[in-house]
Amino acid sequence: MANPKSKRDNNLTLVGKLNLEEGLITETVKDVGEINYSFFDYLKEFDGKEVSFSIKEKQDLPPLT
Repeated sequence: MANPKSKRDNNLTLVGKLNLEEGLITETVKDVGEINYSFFDYLKEFDGKEVSFSIKEKQDLPPLT
């Protein structure tokens, strides 16, 4: 029997500076300031579930001279 293709995805997107020592991601928002998110608390929501995990770093590129 074929597997159904319908599914529900549960995604989490946190954007900011990662501080593993404190377990925080700090996002800087214009006209608001810094907002801290507990990285490990959010990960706990996925504990015991099958997941895929990816992480990416943004870097500024130097201008052409």
